Amino acid sequence: MQIFLLLLLHLNLPFTSSHQHDHVSTIRRGWQPIRDYCSYNPPDLSKYGLEISVLKRTTLFNSNNSFADAGHAYTFADGEINVLVRYGANQSRAVRSTDSGATFHPLPQQRAPYENRSVSEVRTYSVQRRRNKEVFLFSGFSSHSRKGFKNGQEFRRQLDGSILAELLRSTNGGLSTKSSLARIWLPQNLLLQNLQHAPMVELKNGSLVCASYAHWTGVDGFFTTIYDENTLVYPKDRTFIIRSDDDGKNWYYRSTVAFDPSNETSNCVLNSDDQGTPPCSIVEGFNEPWLQIIPSDSEYGKDRIIAFMRTCGSEAVGVEELDGIISGPLYRSISVDGGETWGIVQAVADRGVAPTAVYLKAPGVMVVAYGRPSNFLMFSTDQGRSFFGHWCFLNGAIGSRYDGSQYNSITAVEEYLKIPAVMTTYTTCTSQKNCTAEAMFLKVQRVDVGGGGVEV
Repeated sequence: MQIFLLLLLHLNLPFTSSHQHDHVSTIRRGWQPIRDYCSYNPPDLSKYGLEISVLKRTTLFNSNNSFADAGHAYTFADGEINVLVRYGANQSRAVRSTDSGATFHPLPQQRAPYENRSVSEVRTYSVQRRRNKEVFLFSGFSSHSRKGFKNGQEFRRQLDGSILAELLRSTNGGLSTKSSLARIWLPQNLLLQNLQHAPMVELKNGSLVCASYAHWTGVDGFFTTIYDENTLVYPKDRTFIIRSDDDGKNWYYRSTVAFDPSNETSNCVLNSDDQGTPPCSIVEGFNEPWLQIIPSDSEYGKDRIIAFMRTCGSEAVGVEELDGIISGPLYRSISVDGGETWGIVQAVADRGVAPTAVYLKAPGVMVVAYGRPSNFLMFSTDQGRSFFGHWCFLNGAIGSRYDGSQYNSITAVEEYLKIPAVMTTYTTCTSQKNCTAEAMFLKVQRVDVGGGGVEV
């Protein structure tokens, strides 16, 4: 598979993985910023056989409680919804809805010494087992104390070669979470440094599959950028898959979704200029992945998974001279064997950090939340083969320096509202530190019109 991907590079086909810092690329002559035209009014998608309507918008956390975070929503099997906001390692708050989003009430905080953490840290990257409804997720940290290097993100090798990571579990439907330690087993040169974006899915056989990203020393490339007049070199990451067959105790490397061995030895440009300098279509590599299961037609069919991946941070928030810059497309790859192998990656949007997605079974529609700059949703009616709509519902001119910087989420509420519907979370900001976490509920309905998205 990796030989196949190397051949793609020589054919100038894009593919990669990585994220350490949002960075700024110098603007070259001949490039013009892109301006988004955003509205809460959904676009007319009738030519694709789809109709989107806004049911309501609501506030989840006011500016005093949001940590300037967009909120990370998760819908449980019984229809109840949790939304978590976080700042750093040890500050979080959560709200819960028991009436399909009609109302939300705060969940309590943990006991000292973790009183600044919510009693439930379930968020969008969680998975709920079919067998016993137990909920699993990685907290993003290497221990329960979350102290030390990078607030407890020291994913160093143990004597046996494994990497320890905090795994959170809930046995009461997300009302609370308990901490345990899991072991991750990776190839020696795959250097894990970040586990904040580690979405999980459950296969038909009960195995848990998770995606993350890291740099593979000696294989993956590097990129160079300029930030605050300093030239910085960062390693590119790859998106890879790990799997657990023992209820989350051990996680083993299974496959790479995408990687990029090329090096950018000078500052990347955002587009080709009038002197023939080629653009960097992939800057950081592939990172901040999302995994979306697509139900197969047969009970015994292979699990089909869609992976979405960030390749750059796009707009550098707070840098006036870069206002409107868009770089780093959102890429997608498809696995038809439960994440063991992956197809070629293709760009499906012109930007996208921390994408999340949901598949509505009744109408057979996938909705993807992404952004930076601005806040977008896009749609697919052919199980992720093509996407259309690319609706900018909220401009991101201000944005936050914190977790709310277009790090949105989306979750399904179709079975509980008795209509095909989704809830997406986002922030509205008056300054980079003063943001309200909100949610918008959308009805997603197929209409009797032919057509489909343009194949990518």
